[in-house]
Amino acid sequence: MNLWQLFAAVLAISLPVVAVIRLVRSPQWQVVVLVAQVIAIPEVAFLAYALDPGGVPELDLVVVGAAVFYAGALALVIWSRYERRRLMQPVITYEMMNRQHLAAFLARSAVVLLMSALVFAFEPWFAAANIAANAAWTLAWLPARWRTVHVEVSEMIARPVNDIYEFVSDTANWPRYREDFVAADPPGRVASGMRVVTRLAVRPLGRPNPKLAKLVEVRSVVVSVVPDKGYTTALDRHPEETGTSELTPVEGGTRVISKVDGLITWPQAALGFAFHASGLLAVRSREMQATLSRLKQVLEAPHGASVRRTLG
Repeated sequence: MNLWQLFAAVLAISLPVVAVIRLVRSPQWQVVVLVAQVIAIPEVAFLAYALDPGGVPELDLVVVGAAVFYAGALALVIWSRYERRRLMQPVITYEMMNRQHLAAFLARSAVVLLMSALVFAFEPWFAAANIAANAAWTLAWLPARWRTVHVEVSEMIARPVNDIYEFVSDTANWPRYREDFVAADPPGRVASGMRVVTRLAVRPLGRPNPKLAKLVEVRSVVVSVVPDKGYTTALDRHPEETGTSELTPVEGGTRVISKVDGLITWPQAALGFAFHASGLLAVRSREMQATLSRLKQVLEAPHGASVRRTLG
C-alpha cells in the first residue's frame, strides 16, 4: 500500500465517523443534506482509490485547487460563523436570519468545491460527479413552486361583519388578542402604507440552543385595505411574503379568515430547510388559530361592554 493509498484509506474511514458524530449531535434534515453534499460522493471516491488505486495523484492539482478556493472558502466560512453568532441575542430580525442562511449556503458551496478539488487528484470522474450532483440539487430548488408555503385558518364569530371590522382595523385593539403585536406606525386605523412590527417565537429545528435568539422581529407594511372585508400586509423588502385578514358574512355571524403566503428562500431550500416546512407551518397554524380564538373570546364575551364602547 503506497502513501497515497493509505491517505485515501484514512479519509475513507474518517469521513463516515465525522458524519455520524455530526448527525448524532444535530439530528436534523439540513445536517443530512450537509453530509450528503460534502461527504457522500467523496467517501465513495476515497474508498474506491484505497481498494484499487489508479495512478499517483498529481500533487500540483491539489495545490492549485487549494490556492484557488481556500482563501475564498475560508472567508465565507468565517462570514457564516459571524452571522450565526449575531443570532445569539434575545431578539433578531428577519433580515439577520436570512443573511445567516445565505452565508451558510455560500460557505457550504465553497466547501463542496474544495472537497471536489481534493477528490479530483485521486478520482477525477468522482469529482465531476460530486459537482454535478450538488449543482443539480441546488438548481432543483430554483422553481418557486417547490418553495411556496401557505397557511390558512378560520373562526366563526357571532358578530356582524362591520362590528368585527371596526374592532380589528383599529390597532389599539390588537394587543387584546394578538400576542405577536409590537407596534404600528402610525397607530390607529389600518391604512395602506402603515408599518407594523411583530415578534414571533423562534422555533429550533433540533436540540434547543439557549444561546440562540428566542424571538424574531418582523417588519411589515399594509399593502391593501378593503373596508368591511379585510386587509393585507407584506414583509418589508419581501413583497412575496404576505399576511391577510379576511371577513366573510355567514349565517349567524362572520367567518374570520387569517392567511399567510410566502416562499422559502432559495438558499434555505438548498440547505435542506424545506424538509422542516411542514412542521414549522403546523406550529404557525396553531399560533394563528389561537389568535382567532382569543379574538372570538373578546368579541363574544357576555360582558362585552368595553368592546361595544370600542366599536362606538
